[in-house]
Amino acid sequence: MQANPSPIGGGVHGFYPQLAKMQAICFIGGAGVAQNVQIPGMRQIDVAPTIARLLGIPRPETPPATSSVKS
Repeated sequence: MQANPSPIGGGVHGFYPQLAKMQAICFIGGAGVAQNVQIPGMRQIDVAPTIARLLGIPRPETPPATSSVKS
């Protein structure tokens, strides 16, 4: 049996994140977060910069992460 290569490289533990059933749910609410907004998707590497922006602290320097908060 030949493994299907992941489009993002190794380390996916047998799961393919591009499949909707493998994606997680992220709920964020509170000050600085627009209400009743649904974004189409969020990458795991964007969680830390998003939380940093909400807390008003510098975002992590590891690119290409970006904040997903729409205020």
